[in-house]
Amino acid sequence: MAGEMMIIEMRSCAWLVLVIGIVLAQNDDLFELNIIHYNDFHAHFDEISVSGGTCNPDTEDCIGGISRLYTAIRQVLEAEPDSLVLNGGDTFQGTVWYNFLRWNVTQYFMNILPKHDAHVLGNHEFDHGVEGLVPYLQHLQAPMLGANVNATLEPELAPLIQNHITVTRNNRTIGIIGILLRTFSAPIGRVIMEDELEAVNREAAILAEQNVDIIIVLSHVGYSSDLWLAERMSPEVDIIVGAHSHTLLFTGDTPDGSTPVGDYPTVVTQANGHRILVVQASCYTRYLGNIKLYFNDQGKIEHWEGQPIYLGTSIVKDPRIEELLNPWRDILYPISREVLGRSLALLNRSWCFRGECNLGSWVCDAFLEQT
Repeated sequence: MAGEMMIIEMRSCAWLVLVIGIVLAQNDDLFELNIIHYNDFHAHFDEISVSGGTCNPDTEDCIGGISRLYTAIRQVLEAEPDSLVLNGGDTFQGTVWYNFLRWNVTQYFMNILPKHDAHVLGNHEFDHGVEGLVPYLQHLQAPMLGANVNATLEPELAPLIQNHITVTRNNRTIGIIGILLRTFSAPIGRVIMEDELEAVNREAAILAEQNVDIIIVLSHVGYSSDLWLAERMSPEVDIIVGAHSHTLLFTGDTPDGSTPVGDYPTVVTQANGHRILVVQASCYTRYLGNIKLYFNDQGKIEHWEGQPIYLGTSIVKDPRIEELLNPWRDILYPISREVLGRSLALLNRSWCFRGECNLGSWVCDAFLEQT
C-alpha cells in the first residue's frame, strides 16, 4: 500500500512538473508586457487616512501619498524593468497642495516619479482654464495624450497634446491612445471635445496601418463608459487603462477590506469574440495598478496576471521624496494645519458627488449664518 502511494505521489509530482514546464514553454513563446498604472491622484502628495482625508499619523494609520507611490513604482520596476508607467489623469485638484501651489508642485513631483511613458488629460486639468494647464504641460517631461481633445483654436495648448504615441519594448511596438470624457464642467476655452469612440477608432486605424498590433487606450472617461466603449471600439485595441470614476477593481479579497466594483481586469468580449481588458486602480494613491499581459505573435492577449498593490503601511515612504516634500510643506502647513474647529461626525465629501451630503449642508449652513 505504501509503495502504491509512493508511486502515485511520484506520478503526481511528475505530472505537475510537466504541466509547469509546458506553461513556462508557452510563456517563452509569448511577448510579456507589464503595465504599472495609477489614476485620479488629485494632489494627494501627503499620505491620507483610510477614508481618504487628512491623516494624523499620531492617532491613526496613514496610507498612500506620493512617497509611497514612488516606492511602489520603483519596486515593480526593479522586478519588471521594461514596464510601462501610465498616469490616468486628474492629477490636479483635491487638496490644499493644488489650491495654493497649482501646476508648479505638480509638474515637479510628476517629473520625479520614475519613468512615465504617458499621461492622459483629466477633466480637472482644465479647472483653471487653458492658461492654468499650458505651463504644466510645458514643464512635464512625459507626453500628454488626448485624441479627442481638439485644441486647434488654442495655439499655445495644441502642440502640447498628442493623439497617440508609440513605445518600444523588446523589439515590439506598442501604441498608446489617450481619451478624455467629452462632457464636463470646466473653463476649456476654445477647446472642442470630440467623440471618444470615434477618436479611438481613428487612432487605432492609424496605428494598425503602421503594423502596430498592441494598442492600449489610456482613458479618463470612467469605468461604466469604458465598458460601453470596449464593446464597440476597434478590435485592434487590447486593453483600456481607466480613470475618472475612482473605481477599485480587484479579484478576490482586498487588502484593506474594501469592496471592489469588479474583477481586475474586467474582461469585455465583443460580438466578434475579441476580448478587451479594462483596469482601474481606485484613487488618491490608495492603490497602484500592476498587470502583466502575454501576447501572441498576432498581438492578441493569451493570458494575464497581476493585481493592484495596496499602498498601506507595509509600503515604506521613500526618504528622499519626503525630504523634497518638506520645503513645500513649510509653505503650506502654517495655513492648512490651522485648526478652526472639529466635527464629531464624519463629513464625507465623496457623498457630495451623488446627491445631498452632510459636508455640503454644513458649508451651506455656514454661508447662510454668515449672511
